[in-house]
Amino acid sequence: MRVRDEQKHKRICEAAARLFAQKRFHEVRLEDIAAEAGVGKGTLYLYCQSKQDLFVSLLDEAFAGLVERLQSEVPREASGRDKLRLIVRSLVDYAFENPHLFELMRTVGVPAGGRPVWERKRQELAQLIQETITQGAREGVMQDDCPALTATYLMGMVRSMMLYGPRTQSREQVARHMMRFVEAGLSPRSQA
Repeated sequence: MRVRDEQKHKRICEAAARLFAQKRFHEVRLEDIAAEAGVGKGTLYLYCQSKQDLFVSLLDEAFAGLVERLQSEVPREASGRDKLRLIVRSLVDYAFENPHLFELMRTVGVPAGGRPVWERKRQELAQLIQETITQGAREGVMQDDCPALTATYLMGMVRSMMLYGPRTQSREQVARHMMRFVEAGLSPRSQA
């Protein structure tokens, strides 16, 4: 039995992501991915069962990496407002650093059903945002009757911005605008 080579796996994933972002899903062949990665087509089957499997694993790995990065970078001792700013900034930075993933979601969509990694990480990210908003409310700098809904909105804002937003804005401009929008919506009514 052959052992997976993590460097080879990384090359395959990078090649697949580039090709999926450049072409429609049905136009990308496994042979193309193998050639782009510099491996034989048979080698691909050590790392994925099908093109669909490879695509789904790309999305799962990328999203899991984002959530794990946020969980490790958000300081527990920071204020709710500072945590939320860091989360928004990190989400925007990640989106700008990985535009091909959003292009993949736009052109192919997010495959439905049977995605435990994706769903678990989505829930972890939502929970982190909810806890941050709840902390901000306890500190008196935020007000939100439904932090779970706001967490969903925030995640959707980043995705929508990358899929449909103007391409003329820098990541700094996008992060500032998004945070201004979020903070205004969460401001206690006496301050709004």
